[in-house]
Amino acid sequence: MMLRSNRLISNILRSVKLKTLACVSLSVVTLSGLFVSANSFAEADPDLQRVTSEQHEIEKEEKIIELKKQTKKLMREKKFGKASQNYQQLSLDEPDNMKHQVNLVRNLMVLNRKSKARQSIKKMLASEPENSGVLMVAAELAMLEGKSELALDYYSQATQADPKEKSAWIGKANVLYQMQKVELADQAMTEFEKLDQMDSLAQRDNKD
Repeated sequence: MMLRSNRLISNILRSVKLKTLACVSLSVVTLSGLFVSANSFAEADPDLQRVTSEQHEIEKEEKIIELKKQTKKLMREKKFGKASQNYQQLSLDEPDNMKHQVNLVRNLMVLNRKSKARQSIKKMLASEPENSGVLMVAAELAMLEGKSELALDYYSQATQADPKEKSAWIGKANVLYQMQKVELADQAMTEFEKLDQMDSLAQRDNKD
């Protein structure tokens, strides 16, 4: 009698266990189905995809803006090493904005990492040989290395690429003065002064 009762209890427990496992399995399958259905819905809904994409772009832009603010702060604090890392990240985030790479090279020059700066300039010139900003930073590195003739060549190319770039004209004038080519230096300085005067007049008109 006792043996029969034990068997009965065992069968009852086994039945309860099997039913419980079946319920759990069914719940998992149901949840998986709902998850797949939700994903399928998201993939099939073009409006949802567009909103998600726009949200992603907004978040990316906000991160870039914040990184730019941090970088300016680092530059003011003269933390050039950390700023260089930020410029490198900005170059990846905005590969079409050559200013980030130019600023990175200037920081490398300040950190006396001339070899790395030279390599970066070489790549930039291969990519955008007529970019005045790239040409000017190439001229700055040449001056830093005591290569006046090369610096003059880069500044001259920069003034040709962008005749309204004041920094290129003043840079060219400074190199020519150092080379004792006063007449040519005066001509470059005259171009700079013309552009500077035009900018001053434009600013005055905007105030009025």
